[in-house]
Amino acid sequence: MNGFGGSGAGAAKALGPIVAGYWMAICLSWDDANNEHDRSLLIGAAAAYSGIGSLAFVVALNLQMLEHTS
Repeated sequence: MNGFGGSGAGAAKALGPIVAGYWMAICLSWDDANNEHDRSLLIGAAAAYSGIGSLAFVVALNLQMLEHTS
């Protein structure tokens, strides 16, 4: 059973930076219909960082729950 956990952790370590980089590239390359690049860049950055913040919030809640159960 320990081998399954190790392979899952290895896959997460390998795929995490790839997925995060791809996600940031997509969010920061958004264009709007009016070609207002400054505004679309801010919207893309806000979308990217709000996604990162929501993932950090979920991790913090899980760590808080683990702390209180043990």
